[in-house]
Amino acid sequence: MRGGHAAALVAGLAFAQFWSGAAPAAAVASGVEAGSPLELTEIIARPKVVDLKVSPDGRHYATTAVTDDGRTILHILDRRTMAVVHSEVYGGPLGVGEFGWHDADHLLITSTYKSELAEGRGSAGIFILNVKTKEIRRVWGGEGTSDYGGFEGGDLGARIDDRHYWLTVGPSGSTYSEFPFFYLYKLDIFTGRATKVLKSPSRAASFVFDKDNQVTHAIGLPPDDFDTTVVHRRKGDEWVLEGTYRNAEGVSVPVRWHKWDTNRILYRDNRDAQTFGYYWVDATTGAKELIYREPRVDADEVVFDEDDVAIAAKHQYDYPTYVPLKPDHRLVVRRQRLVAAFPGQQVSIESSTADGIEHVLRVHGDREQGQFYLWNEYDGKIRHLLDPRPNVKAADMPATQAVRFKARDGMELVGYLTVPQHKPAKNLPLVVLPHGGPHGVRDSWGYDMEAAAFANAGYAVLKINYRGSGGYGKDFHYGWYRHWGLEMQDDLEDGVLWAAGAGIADVDRVCIYGASYGGYAALMGVVKTPDRYRCAIGYVGVYDLNIMHESGDISRSKAGRKYLDDALGTDPADRAARSSTPHVDRIEVPVFLVHGMQDDRAHFRHYEEMREALKAKNHRFETLLVPRAGHGARDLASVREVTCRMIDFLDRHIGDREPTDPPDECQFPGSKKLPYEYFEGTS
Repeated sequence: MRGGHAAALVAGLAFAQFWSGAAPAAAVASGVEAGSPLELTEIIARPKVVDLKVSPDGRHYATTAVTDDGRTILHILDRRTMAVVHSEVYGGPLGVGEFGWHDADHLLITSTYKSELAEGRGSAGIFILNVKTKEIRRVWGGEGTSDYGGFEGGDLGARIDDRHYWLTVGPSGSTYSEFPFFYLYKLDIFTGRATKVLKSPSRAASFVFDKDNQVTHAIGLPPDDFDTTVVHRRKGDEWVLEGTYRNAEGVSVPVRWHKWDTNRILYRDNRDAQTFGYYWVDATTGAKELIYREPRVDADEVVFDEDDVAIAAKHQYDYPTYVPLKPDHRLVVRRQRLVAAFPGQQVSIESSTADGIEHVLRVHGDREQGQFYLWNEYDGKIRHLLDPRPNVKAADMPATQAVRFKARDGMELVGYLTVPQHKPAKNLPLVVLPHGGPHGVRDSWGYDMEAAAFANAGYAVLKINYRGSGGYGKDFHYGWYRHWGLEMQDDLEDGVLWAAGAGIADVDRVCIYGASYGGYAALMGVVKTPDRYRCAIGYVGVYDLNIMHESGDISRSKAGRKYLDDALGTDPADRAARSSTPHVDRIEVPVFLVHGMQDDRAHFRHYEEMREALKAKNHRFETLLVPRAGHGARDLASVREVTCRMIDFLDRHIGDREPTDPPDECQFPGSKKLPYEYFEGTS
């Protein structure tokens, strides 16, 4: 339900993602018809390729794909023929997590619980695959490493030498009343021997290493507070507290040491400003040298050359933006030549050969999940490798543009508008889609399968970074705690008025839909402003803040209870006043509730009590349950039926059909139908 503080990693020679033109915005504004709607199964589909990495010697590719039941599998491809020479497929709920080449002959793989049956569990082990012999061995199993016992999650970190990596270990799951301590191990990937090095001085900590791979800092949490960051510095064999920071007041966290200057360390800091910037800090004197800060939005990362000179920075106020700090630097110039080949797209280097000549590129944007290319830096040639969605052309997908508008109090808000690809962007039925979280989370420009599905069905889709969203400064993030249902809700309505005023949306055909906090906002929208929306869809939503305060996984930990007090308030009457279930009598439009029956985040009680309240009122509503799902459906069949049912609901209430029309069946070949209810009611 929320986003936590995390220090962003700074890229080395990798190129930052970027926005290189205004083509999508122009396409939306022009309302050019660009094809007919796609089949829903073409949009709601698993990508054929999720990630692709070239081996250090350039002879193989390692790729991952996702099965229909949500597991990730791995393939090894022969570079010359592109044929699959080996596959790793785990049984049961296991799937491939992260992977990376150790050397030309060995691939490191983490396995994770990837099915809808095992949400919240961590790594199930670390494996090493010999590409030549096809032998795979488990080198770390996830049990009994720390003092906690039971099942544990491990995060494979930086490489130490030719056979050792850092491994951070902690208990898996969220059953602890307080945040646990983490343990740092030195793992031999060939023997599986894990040597304990230290225990973190703070809870749930990450570590910073110097150029000699020695631990110098730990960044973690206190036992019982999501919104406080604790930084310790290593002094000999002891830990010294460097700072305890309330995130709302500003944080200063070390990121990494300078590659060559042993007295300089990179920090990410927002103590003296609203947004995060990057600094070099003198480790002896504490003197700070600002590298980059954008006053409107957090700096995402800084790009450095091999001498650790900052050459560019990245942020995303609305579109992803690459800011050259050294415009004439050879790497910046090289990047400009590279991205010119893909106008209107984002480009990132996913992996490179050991000689630095060949690079796997991922090219993606608002209409494209990501094409993979091989770029030869020596001869400048770019060759297409794999298409994750070979049956769908990017030109046939809906386009998305960033928008800005003023809220009723004059605050500028950023949103993202997706429109149908097959009809003019004028007077369209509109779906308002608030993101989940809500605090610390934000929407960004890029491909969104859900928004694409709605737009493909003929609807404009508006996503808004309402106040409380992350990235736009401390006050924008933390200053709106306890404002659920108030200004945070008004921002969504102001977005509707902007879209209608711009001629894009028909103000009389608007539905609000969201998941998690978005489900809260959807139902509160039709409670607070019943004349603004024609329908509402809540997906794994929160409908009673008092239920959230006492039920679900967040409320079971000390930190979670403190967060709920801070974000929702401590007065039960005030929480009830900002909840939809106690005020169901104000709802005047049809409602569709979708929920996972195993949901422990937005507890299933939210659904049960809202449904009973609607039924007691004899109000028209529909429901869809996903029996095996937790906080959202994961398997492809369920996702397709959920999306199909939502589009059918929209069609009958703001689309071309009538509210009295019978619902579609939404049955897909080979899939088991989910429990669906249609309650006609009289109101």
